[in-house]
Formats: sequence, C-alpha cells, structure tokens
Amino acid sequence: MHSRMFRTIVLAASIGLTSWLSAAPAEPPSVGDLREEQRIILNAYLIRGEQFVGKSKEQLADNILRASKENGFYAVELLARARAKLDQHPSRIEQARGFFGRAFESSREELRKNLRENIDPRYFALQARLESIAAQLAAKGDTSLQQALDAAKNGDTQKVEQLMRGQNIRPKGDPDGDTAPAPTSSSALTTGTNTGATIPGIAGSSVMQSGGQVSINIPGRNPFNIPGTLSADGRYIDSPQYGKIDLHSGKQLADGSTAFQTDKGVLVVGPDGSINFIPGATLNADGTATTANGSKIALDGLRRDASGALVTKDGLSINPSTGAASNPATAFSGALPNGIMVVDENGNPITVDPDWENGEQKGVKREYLGGKGARLTVEAKVVRKIVQATGANWTVRVSPGETRSWNLSISTGETRVVGSSAQLTLTLIDAGGQTDFVVKSWDVANASGAKAEVSPSTTNPVEATATFTQDGEYTFTVTGETGWGSPFRITGKGGVYR
Repeated sequence: MHSRMFRTIVLAASIGLTSWLSAAPAEPPSVGDLREEQRIILNAYLIRGEQFVGKSKEQLADNILRASKENGFYAVELLARARAKLDQHPSRIEQARGFFGRAFESSREELRKNLRENIDPRYFALQARLESIAAQLAAKGDTSLQQALDAAKNGDTQKVEQLMRGQNIRPKGDPDGDTAPAPTSSSALTTGTNTGATIPGIAGSSVMQSGGQVSINIPGRNPFNIPGTLSADGRYIDSPQYGKIDLHSGKQLADGSTAFQTDKGVLVVGPDGSINFIPGATLNADGTATTANGSKIALDGLRRDASGALVTKDGLSINPSTGAASNPATAFSGALPNGIMVVDENGNPITVDPDWENGEQKGVKREYLGGKGARLTVEAKVVRKIVQATGANWTVRVSPGETRSWNLSISTGETRVVGSSAQLTLTLIDAGGQTDFVVKSWDVANASGAKAEVSPSTTNPVEATATFTQDGEYTFTVTGETGWGSPFRITGKGGVYR
C-alpha cells in the first residue's frame, strides 16, 4: 500500500512538473544568437538576393525573360525569409540576455546599429530593385513576380513558394540560412557560404569565397566578383591575373568605384562591376594612384575610349602593358582649339602660336617697351612642348634657345633746302649692329597732324627721304619686322627748320 501511494505521488509530481515546464516562457535570445541571426539575414538572404537581382536585371536587359523571372523569384524568396526574421528581430534585441541576466546596453546598441545602418538599408534597397524588375516584367504581360513580391513584403514565405511552384520554379528552401548556390549562368550565379572577411576601410562590407571567385559586397553598390582565392585570414585575394590583392587597402571612391592595392599594381572595380587594372601603380591614401612613370592620376571616373584604352577623367591614357600615364594632347597637331588657356609650368598665362605639330611648336619669345608690337628689345627662340592638358587648361614647357637684343632708333641726316621745301634723310639703325630686319612703313607728322611726304630709298631698304613744307617739331615713326617675324614700331622726335 505504501508502495502504491509512493508511485501515485511520484506520478502526480511528474505530471505537475511537465505542466510547469510546458507553460514556462521561452528563454530570451543571447547576444550571440542575435549576431548569428543578423549574419544570416545579411549574408544568406540580402547579399545573396542582391546577386540574384543583379543577374535578373542583366537578363531582362537582354530580353531573356524566363531566366530573368527565375532569378527574380529566387531573390523574392530570400527577401521573404529576411522579412520573416526582421519582423521579430527588433523586439528580440530588447530581450537579449547576457551571461548574468539581461545583456549590456552596449551590446544591444551594437545590434541596433547594425540593423539600422546596414541590414535595413540593404533590405529596402533590394526590395526597390525587385519592384523595378517586377514592374518591367508586368509591362511585358507577366505579373507573377509582382504577386510574389507582395507576399514577400509580409514575410509570407509559404505564399512565395506556392507562387514559385506555380511558375515551375523550384524554391531554394532556406530555413536555417544555409542556402543553395545563387546564380552563375543565365539562370544561376554561384556564391559561396564562406563568410566573415571584410574590407576594414569600408563599413558594412563583406567578403566570401565563391568557387573560383571572391564575392565582395559593399553597402550602396552592386556586389562584384574578383577571380581568385581568399586567404585563410581573409586579408588577401590571390588572383592569377591581378596578383595578391590586399583587402585592407580597399578604398571607396567618389563615383562608387572601389580600389585595391595588389603586388602587381592597382585594381579598380567600377560602379558597374567592370574591372580595370593599372600595372605597376601605387594606391595613395587619398584614393589617387601614382603610375609607373610617376604620374599622379585620379581613379574615380575611369573609362574606356573607342579603342578600348583605359582613360582617366582628366584625359590621361594608361598603357595596358607598362601602366604609364600619358596625355594624348601632348602629341596634339593642328590649330589650338577654341577656349583653351595656355599657361607655363608656374601657372602663368602665356601667348603661343596657333599651330602645333606632335604637341610641339618652335616659336619666338619677344620683349617690348611700350606694349606688344612697340619698341622691340629682346627676341628668344623657344621650343614649346605641351606637358599637360586638363580640360580647357593646357600647361606648356618653354625651353629657350638662341637670344638676341635690339636697340633700334631712327637716325636723321642734315636738313637740306630744296626750292621752297626742306628734306631730311631718315635711316633705321640698330646700335648693336643687327641688320636682320625690314621696314614696312614710315610716317612723319607734326603736332597739328600735318604730314611730311616720305619716299623710301630705292637703294637702301631701311632708308627714306622726308619732304617738309612747314618748319617745326615732328614725330617720326617707322614700323617693321625682324627676320624672326617679330613686329616692331619705333618713334623719334626732331625739329625741321630752314
């Protein structure tokens, strides 16, 4: 009897304990649990969804509608799974526990910040991109992706899967964040699940091995792949084409490009995912690069010209073999384009001749007293070479050659009386003995404007005879040009009295 009573008491106690356990509230999540949940939302759902969307967009542009829709559905499925977890995630953060009770506020704030600054923006960006693709497919008569997207926004994964099966698209299935590969061909783009690496200089970035490529995801831009193998410590990508890529050197550029230093040069991935490589270059702290020939170039705004050559936003061409930068304008031939300002290497505006040959011209530098074209004092032969051309500002290096000085003046002879007139011989001379010049014209006039008649000599090209009908003070003016093409104007004064 005592034995039966003991069994009855034990049974009752067991039933009571079971009832108490089943009624106990669920244990709050740990900070570690929530970090893992955020990793799944970000890497397994959103980042992979972005890759499916990228492929879907490409296929839609190529009018490959079936494949575009299929990849769009895979992205919608991942969006739905992300939404389902995100609906409860904020409240779970507030419930987070630590080792000795409720988690520290700093731990919860870290989780809130990652949700606010990284996960939520990527979720809504992915949703917006899917809305665009779905609208384009609907315009072509297929609204199935729009229907699935409406369900995904509510976190209704079952409805999304049902709609996928109705389109003969097999859902990937992803209850624990361990997804099937993303698409690699017209219907699939392979990504791996090896996560954890980041680019320290770019907040929110993630890096993962993806078969023979490394997938890089940066907030605010499309994911991109670089051929190669991610090192065990997540710092380098060993690329057979670009060398050892240092992820810790990664810099986000103004145009959305991303630049990396490699042991072979600088790698720049454009906003559209295009990869440009500059061999022998060094990445600078300010996001520029120094090329193999010492030129400092901008890395944002890189483009390909009609021939396929890599060109910087400043118009410099990059040699694909050596990485040297050069400016096509430095080999410019023809008349200087309108609107170009030419300066010397100190930035001072200079006057140049209009025509160039292979980026060079031979000219004469002139010095005058009284303004250009007045009293010539110095001529110097120069070679001008275009060394830089950025937009409307061209820099020219001026290399001086032969130089000569001038001291021109008008010599007057003795006054001669011829009938009722007076005559005077005028001669243009150089005090230094230079003779390489010609006279173009003579002019002799008094203060009231009365002019003397001037007759050039038939035997001496730099001489003339002036005939006066009035006595008084006169101004003598002669214009001419040197053998180097320098114009000049020389004046003198003198009195004529009979």
